[in-house]
Amino acid sequence: MRRDLNAILDYVAQLGELDTAQVEPMAQVSEVLASPGDASSEKVSVLRDDEVRPCLNREQVMASAPETDGVFFKVPKVIER
Repeated sequence: MRRDLNAILDYVAQLGELDTAQVEPMAQVSEVLASPGDASSEKVSVLRDDEVRPCLNREQVMASAPETDGVFFKVPKVIER
């Protein structure tokens, strides 16, 4: 774990050496994306508006699951210790 963390910290240090003086800061990448097919240079959000929607019916969802305990999906173990 120490080796992995050191590799991450080394990479962050490399990023810190980059000259970003001419790069305009941005809070969200989506703010600079244009709508599909939009040729204008306007910054347009391509994300949908948040809206309240009804939840899925748990019984219907669990009925179509390959394995379930009725509340959660059962999935194969993927991490060995």
